[in-house]
Amino acid sequence: MVKQIVIDDNNVVQLCSIGGLLEGGIDVVDIPDEVMACPAKWVYKDGSFAQNPNYNEINLNDVKAAKIAESKNKLAEWLANNPMTYTDGKQYSVTAEKQSLLNGNLASYERAKAAGINYPLRWNATGEECTAWTYEGLVGLSLAIAAYVAPKVAEQQAIEIAINACSTIEELNGVVIAYE
Repeated sequence: MVKQIVIDDNNVVQLCSIGGLLEGGIDVVDIPDEVMACPAKWVYKDGSFAQNPNYNEINLNDVKAAKIAESKNKLAEWLANNPMTYTDGKQYSVTAEKQSLLNGNLASYERAKAAGINYPLRWNATGEECTAWTYEGLVGLSLAIAAYVAPKVAEQQAIEIAINACSTIEELNGVVIAYE
């Protein structure tokens, strides 16, 4: 029975076949089961197989961490590209940075008020200059943004849970990251 392998320029096994011919294939006496299972783990040189010293096992936890980071980045992109239309008909940015600045502005106002210091509240719609706001008005905007963003954050958290539940790369590849 014909047994063939295909190797690259570094002698790394690319393909294996028992009983079939491979384009560019090299006839070999035998192909061990472990070589058949994962050819890239092996090099073929001088008529024998040896472990590929440059082969790196895919670390499932590293792939999970990268996929979770991707889900967070895509959420940040969605937030940046989908401002919220508020009750005044204007659009407001809902990025994590803008939310932090808005809440920091409110916190500074509260600290100043507690200290008896006048602190004017100002905020801007997307692409506009800052205008004066009342405390109640800005708190309302902050809460509306939080309510607008919360479902998307929940989606990201569900995606993260799904990613962490995966036990194989194939399962991870099946986890879809999309914010609509």
